[in-house]
Amino acid sequence: MSKRRVLLLVMALSLSLSLKSLATEWNKKQSPRPKWRAHGLITQEGVKQYIDLAYYTGPDADPLKHKLDLYLPAGKSNFPVVMFIHGGGWDQGDKRVTTDPYGDIGRRLAKKGAGVVTINYRLAPQFKYPTHVQDVARAFAWIHKNIASYGGDPERIFVMGHSAGGHLTALLATDERWLEEQGLGLKDLRGAIPVSGVFDFKALEKTDKLSKANSIMMDRFFSKDPEKMRDGAPINHLQPGKDIPPFLILWGGLDLPTLPSQAKAFAKKLKDNGYSVSTMQCDLRNHYTMIVDLRNVGDKEQEAILNFVAR
Repeated sequence: MSKRRVLLLVMALSLSLSLKSLATEWNKKQSPRPKWRAHGLITQEGVKQYIDLAYYTGPDADPLKHKLDLYLPAGKSNFPVVMFIHGGGWDQGDKRVTTDPYGDIGRRLAKKGAGVVTINYRLAPQFKYPTHVQDVARAFAWIHKNIASYGGDPERIFVMGHSAGGHLTALLATDERWLEEQGLGLKDLRGAIPVSGVFDFKALEKTDKLSKANSIMMDRFFSKDPEKMRDGAPINHLQPGKDIPPFLILWGGLDLPTLPSQAKAFAKKLKDNGYSVSTMQCDLRNHYTMIVDLRNVGDKEQEAILNFVAR
């Protein structure tokens, strides 16, 4: 092999490693992790935890984003499982941030008899639609294949998410393409629980409040492509005759502009097209407290979710 060819190969390898390093550093900035790891407000007593399991290990696997955590009721078997998708405007967030609210939700529900799987997924602006929902489908496929070995019931897997995670929850449960890519279907979902989610991107465009922030988010997520915005809206995938699972839709009375009206319109269209849907407005909660207060003892939102997954 000539010296020139060797040099070119070395340069190509160096560039590849540099780009991978930059991507990892960017992901770390998007995914701030608490130094203490796994110490939220709720103790681990009665809960078995498995942290940072890889749900995808292909050649393009991300060392941070293709990971999930399990929170399981100790000493129990055949329990229902909730896959939880974090929010963050599709361009930031992590399954384990700040005071570990998602881990706390996992531990709280696990103490009540439901397994919880919190997942990461790749983020904008590096990754555009539909990468996010494809990663979510990959995580679901891993859970469906493996959860029985951890004591969970693969026939009772629910999907739940907050904010951007609520959008991805609804999209996974209404657009069959993403689960079909994994050899599964909508029938493999027992139910969907979007919390303060986005269902119709046209509604975001119509609001005056936060319009600039919404525009920036949409540009980063959809690359200013109106067809992708239409395709990525769950409300556009509610045609009759599909295997769409039952929905429990929650939002706050003090939530972000348009989110309550979007939730109501989405629920109405589900019902009009023959699908099972329940709704719950938490009157005194805003976008933030809709998720952090879910970990409180005796929380009514939490009780509604537990009753829904007990079906």
